[in-house]
Amino acid sequence: MFLNLGHIGKEGKQGKITFPFSRNPHYRDPEIIPTEKQKGELAVGLYFVQTVLPYKNITGVRISGDDSDKGPDLIFFQDQLEIPVQITRLTFNNFPERKKLVRAKSKQFAELIYQKIPMKFRVLITLMPQELYKIPLSNLKRKGREIVESHLLSRTITFLEKSIPELMQDDKKYLQDWIDDKELKKYFSSIDIQRIPEGFFPHVAGFENIFIDYHFHNSGYSQLDLQNTVNKIFETKNHGSSEVLIIWANDYEIFDHAVLVNSLSVRFAESSFNEVYFMTFHEHIQFWIIKRRPSRPR
Repeated sequence: MFLNLGHIGKEGKQGKITFPFSRNPHYRDPEIIPTEKQKGELAVGLYFVQTVLPYKNITGVRISGDDSDKGPDLIFFQDQLEIPVQITRLTFNNFPERKKLVRAKSKQFAELIYQKIPMKFRVLITLMPQELYKIPLSNLKRKGREIVESHLLSRTITFLEKSIPELMQDDKKYLQDWIDDKELKKYFSSIDIQRIPEGFFPHVAGFENIFIDYHFHNSGYSQLDLQNTVNKIFETKNHGSSEVLIIWANDYEIFDHAVLVNSLSVRFAESSFNEVYFMTFHEHIQFWIIKRRPSRPR
């Protein structure tokens, strides 16, 4: 399977590896954690005690009777002690709304392309932005955005039409159109096209046999969004009655774990919690120690 390396191979720029499709029809955003609040908190707590080694001696977990006013969401039982724990989800402002908008835009693009080229086999078209961590065209007003998108759509249709003979001859062919247009290249670096193998599912929205990757999941928030989100969690959870704070997020909403973990570590270093952890969930679980329990005097 081809892995999209972003800008790698062009001027030596570093890109980000993404899997454009998989055998899992729900690859992008499986909800491992239940959406109902208490069930979700309990699920995070149970995953935590099975995953994080310092808590291997925990003998039980229960939902707290009262989680109001910064009270604990869960109670852990360890060495005959009750440990109050807060659980909170990290999600960026308006992420679900932005994701919904980009899916609608991807489907619209696919429908317009299909009207011109009714594909007989499935293709994935990636519209690669110049800056992976910024939403393309987000700073343009509606009219300016529509002009750029119309130009992008026209170029995509031309490139797809030109690419069909090669794609028909080789179902593993990956083709790239490096954008050199003065106006368009301000926002997009390339248009990439490949066939989707039989038995695989695209991760993105589309119409009929055409699927569009607008790279939204790699560009869902800014540094300011990140800092505001971290500050909001700190302000709403600090100085509660719990010893432990577990922050969790869906992995597909995060593009740079190291930056986020560092921001959490700096902000929560002087928090009221003895311990703070960060966990992400997708097709696997990851966790980071944000703040360690203070050493006990000997």
